[in-house]
Amino acid sequence: MFGLNRKKEDEKQARKPKKEDRRDAEGKKAEAKNAQAKNIGSKKTNAEISLSQDEIDVYTGKGFLYVRTIFELVGGPKEHVESTIRVYVDKLKGEREYKVVKVEYSDANEKDKLFQVFAEIEMLVKDASSLAFFCFDYMPSSIEIIQPEILHYRACDFAAFFNDLQHRLHTVDLALKELTAKNKNLLRTSNKLLRNIILLVIDAGGAKTLEELGNKIGISPDQIKDFLKQMVEDEWLREEKGLYHIGARREE
Repeated sequence: MFGLNRKKEDEKQARKPKKEDRRDAEGKKAEAKNAQAKNIGSKKTNAEISLSQDEIDVYTGKGFLYVRTIFELVGGPKEHVESTIRVYVDKLKGEREYKVVKVEYSDANEKDKLFQVFAEIEMLVKDASSLAFFCFDYMPSSIEIIQPEILHYRACDFAAFFNDLQHRLHTVDLALKELTAKNKNLLRTSNKLLRNIILLVIDAGGAKTLEELGNKIGISPDQIKDFLKQMVEDEWLREEKGLYHIGARREE
């Protein structure tokens, strides 16, 4: 009996996290936060605070999630980037599912001739599904859930979330297919236009070299070299001693 109790006690102790493990986990967490703060850059001191702690407690008591998120914007010029990220945050403030608590903006930092700016936002989100769709709609750089530490889902709510998610995925997939089809049509039309311009230039002025064609149509020789090669293969053109002539083909 004593041996059995001793065995249970050993198993119980084994399940407890060691102090060293806890210290390592806390250290890694602190390092991650420091790295994130370093990426954000120097903050402006005039943080925008919209809700008090008492108001935050009221919302979290109703089931809202208290989260911290970061937006990143890269572009130019500097004034445009700084104003655009504020417009983006103002749009978020107008959403019914979100309650913005605090906003801090970084100064714009120049990076590879572009300007990079961050906005760190603390906000309250209606529920977990709203947080997921927030990620779809606003594409933040990162998300941290401050409260609560544990989330509970009912089966019906979980199923509704996945149904909404599938609907959004199908909508994105349809939009992507439509955009791909439009791009293919645009590429096909632009290729026909370029081909006809080249044929007209040669027909009007006689055989041309690669450089002469580039000068006539306003495109660098390196950019049209492969296109001319394809026209030769398709028999729209005929190449002889570096000169391009009208080929045998006349129709599609």
